[in-house]
Amino acid sequence: MNRFFFILFVIFVSLSIYFCNTVLPTAPDNSVLYVSANPPSIPIGGTSIVKVIGYKPSGAPLPDGTVIFFMTDIGSIDSRAEIKDGYAQATFRSNDGRSGVANITVSSGNAKANPSPLQIIVGSSALNSLSLRASPQVLPKGGGESRITAIAYDKGLNPLSNIPVIFSTDAGYLYSSGRVLYTNNLGEVEDVLKTSNPATVTAYSGGISGSVKIFIESNKPPTASFVYSPTNPKVNQDIFFNAGASKDDDGYIVRFVWDFGDGGTAEGEKVTHKYSYAGTFTVLLVVYDNSGDKGSVSQSITVSN
Repeated sequence: MNRFFFILFVIFVSLSIYFCNTVLPTAPDNSVLYVSANPPSIPIGGTSIVKVIGYKPSGAPLPDGTVIFFMTDIGSIDSRAEIKDGYAQATFRSNDGRSGVANITVSSGNAKANPSPLQIIVGSSALNSLSLRASPQVLPKGGGESRITAIAYDKGLNPLSNIPVIFSTDAGYLYSSGRVLYTNNLGEVEDVLKTSNPATVTAYSGGISGSVKIFIESNKPPTASFVYSPTNPKVNQDIFFNAGASKDDDGYIVRFVWDFGDGGTAEGEKVTHKYSYAGTFTVLLVVYDNSGDKGSVSQSITVSN
């Protein structure tokens, strides 16, 4: 009997040493973990996929098999996942009936997570809709900034204060950088979009969302115009062409291109040309603005002997 217990003891010690020496492969020091949630806001009882993409200090992706750990203060989440095909993912579940903001902590060794913590909004039953507006909604050519306001309402269209909201955009960037913001006592919360392209900004809160589109003014093409002198030119006589009346309402003209209809061409706002034989010729002027758009105009000119 004593021999039996001794054998059990040896097995126990051997297993303990084995597991103590088995270290899970985690990210090297100074690695970076980029964390995102899809969707970033869910109703009570909903789920969200938390995705992690990691990079070594050298910029190389973390290898498959690297272990990522997850924790949350609301609901539940898979405790760990391994990198596979460049990323790891875990499922967050709202399964405890609580609403609010779930703070998801992601770790692997001493790697730095971004953002940290990742926040997922778990909805409140009082919230019924989110209404968004943008000021200005149409940005000037080249883009700029637009202030985005979201208003949270209950079913009676009464504004709700202290509602957590996350903004996202499909172009440009938001000053909030995806952080959770809260409505004020008027039910409003603001973010700022900076973009050079048309964008759609969406606000999320507990499975409820609303969006607004931001537009960019389109470029107006330039207007080509010219005069010439003399108006009744002769063969081999210098004719002066002036495109100074051309204009661009929302920029400036950068190039003037001439085609004189006899095979001759020139560039410039003011040019001269002479015809070596008589006839009626079509003179074409094309102007280009600083945005690359163009405008054109043509006139017929009769040259006599």
